Amino acid sequence: GTSDLQIVIPSSHKADKPDSYVCTSVELTGPAVQLVGVEPHGDQNVVHHILVYGCQNPIGPPGTAWDCLHHAICQDGPSILYGWGRNAPPLAYPEGVGMAIGTGSGVRSIVLQVHYLNPRPLGDSSGVTLKITHAPSAWAGGIMSFATWFSIPPRKASHLIKNKFCYQGHQPLTTFAARVHTHVLG
Repeated sequence: GTSDLQIVIPSSHKADKPDSYVCTSVELTGPAVQLVGVEPHGDQNVVHHILVYGCQNPIGPPGTAWDCLHHAICQDGPSILYGWGRNAPPLAYPEGVGMAIGTGSGVRSIVLQVHYLNPRPLGDSSGVTLKITHAPSAWAGGIMSFATWFSIPPRKASHLIKNKFCYQGHQPLTTFAARVHTHVLG
């Protein structure tokens, strides 16, 4: 079975300016587990996007919140574990697929980043619930981000974005989910 790890921005943090990026972290102290799904908690009228990062050493101590627009997220290189925007549905990995997190996995801490469009409303509980299991996974899941930093010309019915992806592993890759995030275009 799975268990839940809910991560939200602490209620004591006041993101009282428009376009605020707020982060909080959770340290994973137990043995490695498998991330098998993510349930987002956000409303596109309040939140522009939510990102979940994995790293060894976050900038802020667990349970605190910090401005992460102009500040780093992790002291070491963060890896994106999940991205949400525009009221996207929950993500469930296929049966037998998981992403290792926790002690010995390279991801000792989870950092939640919430980008608020407007000042944070009273009672806001934007964040995520991570679905985790202690059972080993047959296949490793992961996130790949590409085709970033491009522009689409106005008033065109279609526009091709060329991108390349070079995979040098020995195992075949299977895509099981895709997310598009185009900022002001929806």
